[in-house]
Amino acid sequence: MSQEGHRATRLELFFDLAFVFAFTQLSRLMALQHNADAGAPTGLGRSAPRTPPPDGGQEAAR
Repeated sequence: MSQEGHRATRLELFFDLAFVFAFTQLSRLMALQHNADAGAPTGLGRSAPRTPPPDGGQEAAR
């Protein structure tokens, strides 16, 4: 059968949309987790809150 006359069904389009949505959500989750682990800024233009080191920053002063 020739592919020229083939049109996507609503079911195919629905599964394509579901796949893209799942992929974007998984990518977002992985990016947020990576940023949280690395202490890098989370989101566009927002930085992650940083906690002071346990020694109160005295280690860096030495």
